[in-house]
Amino acid sequence: MPKFEHGNKFGKGRPKGSPNKRTAALRSRIEALIDSVDLESDVAALTPSERVKMIASLIEFILPKLSRTDAAVEQRLNELEQMLKQ
Repeated sequence: MPKFEHGNKFGKGRPKGSPNKRTAALRSRIEALIDSVDLESDVAALTPSERVKMIASLIEFILPKLSRTDAAVEQRLNELEQMLKQ
């Protein structure tokens, strides 16, 4: 049996960034579970400090973290903008 042949287009696989079937099914089940739970009353029962901790732990799933290189690039960009304004 021949190994991989250069130029073979048959085994491309799933396109980059597209979710597989199991991931999509799992996400829909998790969303249904979250929708069925009464989160508002649970959050209301928390103390203010517990609410802040909860929000801080959940926000990383919504907003991407800036890496140090991103922050350094942004800082350098700001410096260059200031230099151009002068």
